Amino acid sequence: MKSEIVKLFASYGMLLDPRAAALLMEQENPVGYAKKLLPLLKTEYSGILNHANIKWASEKKGVIGILKDKDPGVLKVRSMPTDSKIASSIEAISKIPIPTHLHQEPDSAEDLNLGEEVPSLSLEDTVEYISVDGMFNKPDLSPVEGYSPSFTSLEPRVDVIREITGESLCEGKKENFFAYFSSRFEKMKSIFRRNSFVRNAMPVKVVKKRTAYQFGDSEGVSVIGMVAAIHRGKTGETYGLDLEDETGRLKCGISRDRRGELKNGLVLDETIAVIGKMARNRDIFYIDRIINPGVPWGRRVNYTDEKICAVFISDIHAGSNTFLEKQWISFLKWINGGFPDKAGVVNRIKYLVINGDNVDGIGIYPDHKYDLRINNIYKQYEFLGEYLKMVPEHIEIIMIPGNHDAVRKTEPQPALRDCMMKYFPPNVRFLGNPSLFRLHGTMVMAYHGASIDDWITALNHLNYSNPIESMKEMMVRRHILPMYGLKTPLAPEKDDHLIIDPVPDIFITGHTHSFGIFPYRNTLLINGSTWQSQTDYQKMHNFNPIPAKVTVVDLNTMKPTVLDFMDCRPDIYRGG
Repeated sequence: MKSEIVKLFASYGMLLDPRAAALLMEQENPVGYAKKLLPLLKTEYSGILNHANIKWASEKKGVIGILKDKDPGVLKVRSMPTDSKIASSIEAISKIPIPTHLHQEPDSAEDLNLGEEVPSLSLEDTVEYISVDGMFNKPDLSPVEGYSPSFTSLEPRVDVIREITGESLCEGKKENFFAYFSSRFEKMKSIFRRNSFVRNAMPVKVVKKRTAYQFGDSEGVSVIGMVAAIHRGKTGETYGLDLEDETGRLKCGISRDRRGELKNGLVLDETIAVIGKMARNRDIFYIDRIINPGVPWGRRVNYTDEKICAVFISDIHAGSNTFLEKQWISFLKWINGGFPDKAGVVNRIKYLVINGDNVDGIGIYPDHKYDLRINNIYKQYEFLGEYLKMVPEHIEIIMIPGNHDAVRKTEPQPALRDCMMKYFPPNVRFLGNPSLFRLHGTMVMAYHGASIDDWITALNHLNYSNPIESMKEMMVRRHILPMYGLKTPLAPEKDDHLIIDPVPDIFITGHTHSFGIFPYRNTLLINGSTWQSQTDYQKMHNFNPIPAKVTVVDLNTMKPTVLDFMDCRPDIYRGG
C-alpha cells in the first residue's frame, strides 16, 4: 500500500516525505484519503506544505478524516520525478516503520524558497487573517466627530545620527576585531574624559612602573581600562579583576569593604575607571573606587518647539497565530481618530516608532512553522504593509528590525531590504537596529533589545519581568552590549555602533514582550509592549506577556501617556 501511495503522489509531481507517508498510513483508508487530498493540494499550494495547510484543506474542503493531533511531516512539491527517483523513493519508504510519534525537523533554507517572488496580495486577499471572530471583515477606521489632526501639513524632521545600513564593512578577520575593540575603547575613554575624577587617568604601562607614593598622590591615581577578567570567590564576592588598555594589562585587587557592592556590578568587556594605589612591589593595583561612565545629572533635555506627539510600539509579530489582530485593529482605529480621544493626544501625533520584530519570521526556533498563520516571509511583510497603509499619511513611521525580521542576526542589524520595503507605504522610513535619530530635535535611541537576554544571564538581579532594570545597566555602562561572545552575536565593525553617546532623550527597547516606562536622569526609558499573546514557549517558562500597550510621548513636555488596547478600546494604562 505504501508503494501505491508514493506512486499516486508522484503522478501529481510530488515526492512524499517518509514521515508524511507514515502519517498517511495511520488513516483508516490511506489511499482514499490521499486521493481526496491530492487534487486540492496541487491546485491550492506550491512549495512546502506543512500541517497547517493540510489541516486547513481538510476542514475547509470537506476531506474525510482530519489529520490526527500529531506532527504530520511535510509534503514537498517538486518537478515530475523520473522513474528511477520514484523507484528509489518507494524502496526507501517501504523500509521505514510507522512511528508512534512523528516529529518534523524545521524547513531547510532550500525548502523555504526565500528568493522566489510571491504574487501581489491585496487587502481583499487577506480577509481570512483580518477577520477576527467575525467582528472585522474590513476594518472600519472612520474617525469620530472632533478628530482634526494638527500637523498634516508639517514636514517630518527625522535626522539620522547613527545607524549601520550601508556601512557594514567587516569580514570577520582578526584585524576587524582589533579595530572594533579599539574603536570602542577610544570612544569610551572620550566619555570618561568628561568626568573630572578621571580626566587625568594614566595608561596602564605608566602606572605599573611606579607606586602611588612615587606619583606624589596619596589619594591614588586613576586608570581607564576594559574588564578582561573578573575574579570571584566561592560566595560570589568579587575580590579582583584584570584591566586592559592599549598599553598593557593591570591586575587589580578590591578591598573587603567594597566586595559586597560589586557582587552583581561588573561584566566582562565593559570599560570602567578605577582609582587606587599600586602596591610597593608593583604586582597588584589596589582599587579604592570604581567609576562607570554613567549619565550625568542635570542633563539638558531636547524638547520640541511644536506640541508634537510620538507613538512608540514594538514586537507586532505579524503572521503569528498568536498575533492580537483584534487589538491591533483597535489601535489603528484609534490612531485614525475612530475613538473619542480620552488621552487628548491623537490629534497631535506626528511620528510612529515601531521597534523591531515587525513580523514573526520563518524558522526562528525549532518547529516555528507550527506557530504561524502566514508561513511565507514575503506575505508576512505584505500583510503588515497593508495594515500600515491604514496609518494616516501625515504620520511618519520609523521602523527598525528585530531578531525575528528578515535581516542578519548579528548586531548591529541593517534595515530591511528593498524586496521587503516595497510592500509598505511611502511614509515608512526604514532604519537599522540600533538607530540614533532626532524627531524634530528630540533625540531618540531605538534598539530592539535582544541583548537583554545577555544582561539577565550576566547579572543575577535582572529578569524579564522588569526589563527597565536591564536598560538602566545599559545606561550606566553607556553601552547596549559590552559582553562579547554570549547569546547575541556582534559584528566586529570598524566603529562600535552600540555605544550610547550622545545620551538620548528617549531610549526604547522591546524584545521581552513585557512593558515598562521610567524616567532615568532626564532620559525616558521605554520597554515597548507586544501585539502577540502568550506563546507555547512562554508558557513553558511561566512567563506572562504584557501586550497591547501603546506609549504616547508629548515631545514638547516629555510627558508620556500609556494606552491599553487589550479590551479593544484606548483605556489609560495604570500598571498592574
